[in-house]
Amino acid sequence: VKQLTLSEEFIEGKGDLIVDDDFIRIYTEDVLDRVHLSRPVKVVVNAGNGTAGPIVPDILRKANCEVFEFLTEPDLDFKRYFPNPSKVEMMEDTGRETVDNQAEIGLAFDGDGDRLGITDEYGNVIWPDRYMAILSRKVLAEYPGAPIVYDVKSSRALGEDIEAHGGKPVLWKTGHSYIKKQLHALKSPFAGEMSGHIFFGPPIYYGFDDAVFTALKMLETLSQSEKSFSELIAEIPTYISTPTLQVKCPTNLGEEGVDEKVKYDRVAE
Repeated sequence: VKQLTLSEEFIEGKGDLIVDDDFIRIYTEDVLDRVHLSRPVKVVVNAGNGTAGPIVPDILRKANCEVFEFLTEPDLDFKRYFPNPSKVEMMEDTGRETVDNQAEIGLAFDGDGDRLGITDEYGNVIWPDRYMAILSRKVLAEYPGAPIVYDVKSSRALGEDIEAHGGKPVLWKTGHSYIKKQLHALKSPFAGEMSGHIFFGPPIYYGFDDAVFTALKMLETLSQSEKSFSELIAEIPTYISTPTLQVKCPTNLGEEGVDEKVKYDRVAE
């Protein structure tokens, strides 16, 4: 697809191309109207040369943040790495930049800006199931007893924290489309998964995964607390868990064959 685009060998037709960048202004005003930072926050933004780079720093500065940029220039060749906050390499970069710039928090965005990775001020990677616990507390303070949806890759800590703060933990299958569908089915105000897809339901937001809005809500939470980000996260216990294990499997095995393959590989590991 990339080569076809670069070749500019397009089919011609009737119509006019209208370039309108006003949507960025409309979007910026919308998300900023929904958050209120109590003080300036020092933050690192690592966009991994993806599409979030040209937009996020400006929005965060308008939200009263001091922003340190890293890989915010778009580069579709992704010479350093493909922007993926689930990968340790990107998060290590984010943590190092956070420490070097003495920032309070580090934010890493995936290529299209719908997944968020976070580090604390010491450069430690805070995986989504732990930072979701902090965000869910804020949601439950406003919507007591609400169902909070999260995926099976999350640790026990998230469900326990949701329950401890009066919410109803809803464990659901992995996949952002599944999580989003369940959020809307239950009219849940908040949902997310370990990949970093985070959803705020109406009336907080629109119920789709937006890493920029999620980042703003986390910065809002941090700005309103007397604690540092690491102190907030320290309240969430750490459980030992594996990364995602992806078993290679031929397509012609059938359902029973897949079950046996997974069972065998689990034993082998």
